[in-house]
Amino acid sequence: MTYQRIRRYLREHRITQAELAQRMGISAATVNSVFSGKHRMGVMMYFRICAALGESPLRFAPPAEPERMV
Repeated sequence: MTYQRIRRYLREHRITQAELAQRMGISAATVNSVFSGKHRMGVMMYFRICAALGESPLRFAPPAEPERMV
C-alpha cells in the first residue's frame, strides 16, 4: 500500500510524522490518523505529502502491472 511505502521512506530518512506534519503545515494528529488507517489518504493529501518530502508522486506509487496481450 502507498502509505506503507511512505512510512518506510520516513523511517529510512529519519523523518518523524510530527516533522512531516510541520512541513505540511497540518497537525501531527492528522498525519497520524492517515498513517494509522483512521482516515483515508486522499489524492490531495498524497500530493501534499509528496511535496513536503520533495518527492515525485510516482516515487510511492505501486509498480505498474505489465499489459497482457489478449
